[in-house]
Amino acid sequence: INAATQIFFSLGLGFGSLIAFASYNQYHNNFERQAIVVSLINSGTSIFSCIVTFAIYGFKATVNYENCLD
Repeated sequence: INAATQIFFSLGLGFGSLIAFASYNQYHNNFERQAIVVSLINSGTSIFSCIVTFAIYGFKATVNYENCLD
């Protein structure tokens, strides 16, 4: 449930930003496909940022551990 809550707030569904952007779409537009694409891009960006962040933390922890052994 916490992950779903994070995605909900990350997409900005409660703040009206997507509604404002949707007002610029054409009348006959495939909104289902666009909603899925936006959700997947948002999830992918979140996963990528987690991988980068924890890779940096892991590297720093390894360096600090090796310094402690010396």
